[in-house]
This record gives sequence, C-alpha cells and structure tokens, in this order.
Amino acid sequence: MSTKYSARAVLLDGLSDLEQAAIARKYESKTGRAFGCEPCAAARAHTKASEEPASEVVAIVDEAGEITPLCEACYAEFIEDSATR
Repeated sequence: MSTKYSARAVLLDGLSDLEQAAIARKYESKTGRAFGCEPCAAARAHTKASEEPASEVVAIVDEAGEITPLCEACYAEFIEDSATR
C-alpha cells in the first residue's frame, strides 16, 4: 500500500483524550465512516477482507482541510515518503 501525502501529520498521543474524541466524532459525522486508518480500510475493501474496523489510529494527516486517519504502519510509510521528497 503506497499512499503519498503532501500534508502535515499530527500524532494523536500528543492530544488529550477530549481532543482525540472530538476529532473522531467530527470525522465520523462528516464521512459516515468509523474513525480508523483510511489506507487500511481501503485496502481491506479492495480485497474484500473481513469486516474488521480499520487499524487503530495513531496519527492524522490534514490535507486541504480533510482529515485522513493513519495507523502506525501507514504513518511510518507517510514519514518515509515525506523524507524522500
């Protein structure tokens, strides 16, 4: 899964529980999807894998006002991609 982002990332562990919950609620109300890793959810939908929720979110990427939740593995890939630019 190679997803390229040209935005900034925010680690959720740097935010309070209330801030994290607010981000999750805003995301869920705006998208109608559970607050989980978007690249993992897309890959799971593409391969028609199990209906498990997407991986636990550890970071978010804000791109033009859009929030993209990322799991630890996808966040690491985001950092690698950012470093190679």
